[in-house]
Order: sequence, then C-alpha cells, then structure tokens
Amino acid sequence: MTFPNSVPDIRPRDRVRLVSGGSVMSVERVFVDGAVPFARCIWIGAGGSFHRAYIDMEMLELAPNEEEPESSGAAAKVDTS
Repeated sequence: MTFPNSVPDIRPRDRVRLVSGGSVMSVERVFVDGAVPFARCIWIGAGGSFHRAYIDMEMLELAPNEEEPESSGAAAKVDTS
C-alpha cells in the first residue's frame, strides 16, 4: 500500500518504531479505511509486559533489520581458490 505525503509503506509483520525513537514494535494490522491511516502495533516492554497500541502511520518508521550485519566499511575477503 502506498499513501500520499510522508506515510511510510508499512505492512503487517513489519518491524517499526516511533519516528521519535523508542522500542521496536511489530505491526499486527494496518487500517486504511479512515481519513488517517494507522497501524496496530505490539511490543514487549520492560519487565516482559505486553503492549498494544493504535498509532498514526505518519508517526512510524521501519526499524532496521537485526539480522543484517552493519557495514563497517571494511572489504570482505573472498576465497577464490
């Protein structure tokens, strides 16, 4: 789904966080029927407490993928033998 203005392309199961920072959340569902698209997000807080919130999608950004290694600027060695 693509939305006008600054709304990011977010889908269920995406990892997101608030533009202002904070915990990484999982998108459970995206709602686009109303005037303002929003997402239902879930996350585990401090102490293992479960949270769920409905958040305007303009307030969210995709979170970096933990599985992808960060680029350190060093070239990788390739074995050509």
